[in-house]
Amino acid sequence: GGAAFDSAEEAAKHAAMAAEGVQQGLFSQAEADTFLAVHEELDRLMAEGVVEQSGGMENMQRIVLDQLVEDGQITSDESTLFSVVHDRLLDAGLME
Repeated sequence: GGAAFDSAEEAAKHAAMAAEGVQQGLFSQAEADTFLAVHEELDRLMAEGVVEQSGGMENMQRIVLDQLVEDGQITSDESTLFSVVHDRLLDAGLME
């Protein structure tokens, strides 16, 4: 069940969270931009069902990030930066 995955709605939510994070000084605009670009790739792969969805969201996210690096879609640095920004958003209570 549940609502269908809406990529446009998700992207808007991520953009709002990233903007709030920049405003709070959690990370730079450039870091936010990288986070959003990587998130777009991550969501695309997950929407395609390329990844076995098991082991919780965090585990799945790590698998997808590794896959994106392997495929040359993102760099290892971008993957690391994504995780750092993601954790800062979680710690600040901006992301559930």
